Amino acid sequence: LGNVSPVTEDQKDHHPPAYRARRPTGRGAWIIAGAIVVAALVIGAGLFLSRSGPVPAGAGRGSPFSGAEGDFDDVGLNARAYASVEEMLDAMTRGGVTCSRLQAKQASEPEKESASCQANDDDVLIRIFAGVAQRNRYLEDAQGLLARANVSALPRIVGPTWFVTTDTTATARRLQGALGGQVL
Repeated sequence: LGNVSPVTEDQKDHHPPAYRARRPTGRGAWIIAGAIVVAALVIGAGLFLSRSGPVPAGAGRGSPFSGAEGDFDDVGLNARAYASVEEMLDAMTRGGVTCSRLQAKQASEPEKESASCQANDDDVLIRIFAGVAQRNRYLEDAQGLLARANVSALPRIVGPTWFVTTDTTATARRLQGALGGQVL
């Protein structure tokens, strides 16, 4: 150990190449930047929605993110109202749709229950609400946020107190066959 020379100031910040952080360039950098922006929008919307109190029927519209009032008032009302994610998963299974990688999600106001899974290699997000007014408020706020961000909504299957979002229209149609509801 006596032969080891002391570390100079110039050597303190030097790391071998294996330890240097790689920074993405070109397309990879844009993808990461885009993912960060989308995550910030989703987190911001979630914070906004989670801080909003419960909405009595016919009230609570007019948030800064809401879409046109009444856009969803008559959507999916003839479908079955599921009381839980478990009921929806049972209906999906009976309808021939396998939901793998199931994860319960922390429901935030106005959601009652929330879960995610995969069906046909597509991500599926299930949300259940206490009533039609809460479902409508959530859908209108999400629609308004997406419109302001100039982003198209993913395919959704909407029932009276629930909706399911997925990646493709084909999976949305299969889910509709199992759950009922209306595809948007």
